[in-house]
Amino acid sequence: MKRAFILMHDYGGYAFPLELSLELARRGHRLLHVYTSSSGSPTAAFPADDANFTSVDIDIPPVRKAQFIRRWQAERAYGRKVADIIRQKKPDVLISADTPLDAQAQIARACGQVNCEFIYWLQDILSMATHSVLSQKFGMAGRCIGRYYHHMEKRLLRSAASVITIAEEFAAILANWGIEDARVSVIPNWAPIATIPQKSKVNSFSLEHGLADRFVVLYAGTMGMKQSPEIVVTAARALLQQQNIVFLVVSDGVGMDYLAEKKASWQLDNLILLPLQPFERLADVLASADAGLVLLDPDAGSFCVPSKVWSIYCSSRAAVLVVPEHNLAARVTKNIEAGIVLSPENSQKLAETILFLQSNPEIRQRMGENGRAYAE
Repeated sequence: MKRAFILMHDYGGYAFPLELSLELARRGHRLLHVYTSSSGSPTAAFPADDANFTSVDIDIPPVRKAQFIRRWQAERAYGRKVADIIRQKKPDVLISADTPLDAQAQIARACGQVNCEFIYWLQDILSMATHSVLSQKFGMAGRCIGRYYHHMEKRLLRSAASVITIAEEFAAILANWGIEDARVSVIPNWAPIATIPQKSKVNSFSLEHGLADRFVVLYAGTMGMKQSPEIVVTAARALLQQQNIVFLVVSDGVGMDYLAEKKASWQLDNLILLPLQPFERLADVLASADAGLVLLDPDAGSFCVPSKVWSIYCSSRAAVLVVPEHNLAARVTKNIEAGIVLSPENSQKLAETILFLQSNPEIRQRMGENGRAYAE
């Protein structure tokens, strides 16, 4: 078997691409794993370098996602830095995931310059997200920018030697874009069970924040407006008199700004807001919950699969999804009976759903066990 020099590029530095890199290195391939801890995503705990594995954390100025111009500049600068590494190191294969399109274009171009096989790992259809967000914010100008990125993403996908996508729905979109089925593989994301063991609710994190004896509904991960943070506010207001129920949001992003404003204006003492925690604490954070919450607005359901649901499965907690029912995360959760799925149109039932789960610990436990069994 030929031992390859593989550059694994994962903009967000997530746990499951790191697991893939480490497994490929264990099999004898030489791995260079490139990411940035400045992306605003919860970054995995990277091990020390060894003979087959090296990681590079590219430094860029931290930029909030709502700062469109600064974000665009930072992502282009990031792409140039990755492209420089490609031209310098000349890997045999590059797998690129979770990458802003301006950066991805520079990465693909550099691969062509050094005869490196470019594999596009498609986690979200970014041009659809861009079109949706910018159209709502800037009207016709936003739609024009969205169309520009739509053409860019199609061109990049068509140029790739192979495309890995995480959902059959995405594969159907790729086929409609003229990308041959033979070049597309559907591989759903997996749960990082090695880094998220099952833990007791009573742990250092829950004790530190006074959560050990309360019913905790947890949202953990980046929160933008596509996660519909107003749903949390509505449920928190409805359950304000339920003294033992708290909503814990561990996040950053514009959604957190919205929640902080509403927490103050409505005096929502049952809404606890904390920044993203170090990856080493993630298992304790998840274990502090009685139910894990996943949110996604109707438009985003077509171009995004919320990977945080797999982390909830790992933690052996019941999942509560307010996402479009056709979304992969919703379908899996229903099929394995790992939680309750509400469509965004029925989000007003979230408070009722939380009360049901609080009153039925046996059902909650069974859902958590089903999720963990699926993750394993």
